[in-house]
Amino acid sequence: QAIQSVLNQTYKTLEILIVDDNSKDNTEKVIQRFKDNRMKYLRHTHNMGGGAARNSGIRIAKGEYIAFLDSDDEWLPEKIEKQLNVFHKSTDSLGVVYTGFQYVDDYGQMNEQVIPKERGNISLEILEWNYIGTASTILVRSSYLKRINGFDETLPSCQDWDLYIRLSKICLFDFVAESLVRYTSSRNLTCITNKKESVVLGHNKILKKHN
Repeated sequence: QAIQSVLNQTYKTLEILIVDDNSKDNTEKVIQRFKDNRMKYLRHTHNMGGGAARNSGIRIAKGEYIAFLDSDDEWLPEKIEKQLNVFHKSTDSLGVVYTGFQYVDDYGQMNEQVIPKERGNISLEILEWNYIGTASTILVRSSYLKRINGFDETLPSCQDWDLYIRLSKICLFDFVAESLVRYTSSRNLTCITNKKESVVLGHNKILKKHN
């Protein structure tokens, strides 16, 4: 579903990088069902974590802008097109355009919508809490991503929040005021957001890193 939501984008000039973090499921077989020459598959030889997987994608990406999509999330069809429209109307100081998102349960039912409100220099507001949410909502100018060396791979959780904090120090943020991502709020205990010890440890590291 995640891959299909990318293929369904109204903006078609995409490089689709699929990073398999040494999964134990049938990821590779699923990918082989798709016949699209925009897709590239990269598999880690051992599990390295979400931050490392995203960084692997960043390193081989060729585009001017980079977006992320977790395997259990989906983009609505006009997400990338609408974000690019915001970039094209702005200056190079704009580094991130994010969207709202829908909380979706394991059965595909929407529980809640989150609509963005903060734009410009968000370096103070983003320290309070991660109101941007999942990294699946953002489109980032690749030059800024590479300038901060991508995600912090040492964090057990909150890698997305840490990324936003560091980006906010060097560029401006803007948004599309629509919920264009379906974010799966799963009860699966293997999901990092449901591992309380990892979440607490991640928050503590954020506090020490950015105090």
